[in-house]
Amino acid sequence: MSKETDLGVLVDGLRRDRRRGPHAGHRAYADTAWSVHGAAEEMVERGEAGEAVRQLRKAVDRGTRALM
Repeated sequence: MSKETDLGVLVDGLRRDRRRGPHAGHRAYADTAWSVHGAAEEMVERGEAGEAVRQLRKAVDRGTRALM
């Protein structure tokens, strides 16, 4: 599995189930968000910033939806 695929899998993990309580899974969600950060940073260092930006836009959208 490539690093960009790893980042995509991590970003997919940023979905929240709104049927659960507002604090359910908070720690796991935060851990996933930090993992997204680390994977994106590695991609940028390898010169793959374009793909990292696409995945990070999706991550920001998911994070925004989770906060609403």
